Amino acid sequence: MLSSQSRISTPPPVVQSKWLSHQIGYMVGGGIIGLLLAFLDKAILNVPVFMAGGEKAPWYAIRAAGILAYTLLWLSTVWGLLLSTRWFPKSNAFLIAMHEFFSLLTLTFTFTHAVTLHFDSYLSFTWLEVFVPFLNTSYRPLALALGQVGLYMLVIIIGSFYVRQKIGVKRWRVLHGLTFLIYGLTLVHAVTAGTDTVWLPVQAFYLATSSIVLLLSYARIYTIRAHTRRKA
Repeated sequence: MLSSQSRISTPPPVVQSKWLSHQIGYMVGGGIIGLLLAFLDKAILNVPVFMAGGEKAPWYAIRAAGILAYTLLWLSTVWGLLLSTRWFPKSNAFLIAMHEFFSLLTLTFTFTHAVTLHFDSYLSFTWLEVFVPFLNTSYRPLALALGQVGLYMLVIIIGSFYVRQKIGVKRWRVLHGLTFLIYGLTLVHAVTAGTDTVWLPVQAFYLATSSIVLLLSYARIYTIRAHTRRKA
């Protein structure tokens, strides 16, 4: 009787392995976030001024959260491309956990970036202007609208993770393909709306990250074509 209960209460090895890989994924992702925050501390975010509060604190928070959100979106996109190019096993729970982890963190910092706009005394955005595309007319309307549209598309993509079985794998993959559009919209938004784009290291960062996405996208297309030829 005791042995039967023990077998029921003990998770199978596969579940234990998946749980462990998720924890490792969170720790690795947290370490990457720490490194990004350290970079922002030196390059963009004036921590003493930010912690002291005042009128400039929201401005620093907007910039830091925006660049963090873009970086996390890039990491999530790159991770997804690496999984789809068959360079890594798709069934690897650690890699899948990292992909989901970066996606959720991207959404978190994107919302932080958007919400903080309301508290900036210089921009003075209303809540409707923060969340409704093209309603803002005072500060780079098109650039901000692209970011807003990208935010809502990101919500749909992340939500699709949890209804994948209900909508079917084929529909999920088609929907997941919108990730490339989200990344493109976010990149244009960051370059055209961000005040840090005038800074050369930030320009180099955007150029390097977008180039990597393009190269991996080409590798993905090449992998699909090669797989199709083998089937034929």
